[in-house]
Amino acid sequence: MTLRGLIFDFDGTLADTLPVCTQALREVFEPRLGREVPDAEVRRHFGPSEEGIIQRFVPGHVNECLEAYLHAYERLHHTYPVEIPGITAMLTRLKRQGLSLAVVTAKGLESATISVDHLGLAKYFSLVEVGTPIGERKLGSIGKVVARWSVDVHDVAYVGDMPIDMRVAKAAGAVPLGAAWLPATPGDALRRAGAQEVFSRPRALVRWVESQARERERARGSAEANY
Repeated sequence: MTLRGLIFDFDGTLADTLPVCTQALREVFEPRLGREVPDAEVRRHFGPSEEGIIQRFVPGHVNECLEAYLHAYERLHHTYPVEIPGITAMLTRLKRQGLSLAVVTAKGLESATISVDHLGLAKYFSLVEVGTPIGERKLGSIGKVVARWSVDVHDVAYVGDMPIDMRVAKAAGAVPLGAAWLPATPGDALRRAGAQEVFSRPRALVRWVESQARERERARGSAEANY
């Protein structure tokens, strides 16, 4: 493998935003449903974009609820520590390696923009592919990014924090890499789902990428010496 680029999931991988997503959705749902909505109930519906999740809970009120959600989601970015230590340093070093970087997420465009702007991450990514209300589209989005980059999908890694991310990466033909740097991330489950490597810190991912580059250089030098 000659690593050409890395594609990242967003929630739980580039930022600790899953609690913010959940809380913002609860703030929208509970007054309208007249009951408490547990976090687990909200998260069972993750997969579509926020618009799709809202459609499942309060059909007929999607537009007003989506607007309320986005207001709550942006506000909570200023009260909840969404930044993951080491992420910007990781992205900076990966860019210095000459790698292409992109985001493929199930988030909607508006919420993805709020988070990317809040954290100042836009400068690192050539592409950001978002989700749809009808469901999971990461497989197709990985294909779109690879086509835009004009590289072989086998030379691209997808980095995510959930087992489904590993399965999608394998289905696409990309290298599945597990981001287990948040306490709630199931590292063992990522391995069972097919992760080639699982990293407990962002800097560990950087070290792995740099080791891959050194291996290629050694192999190239050996081949040239034997020519």
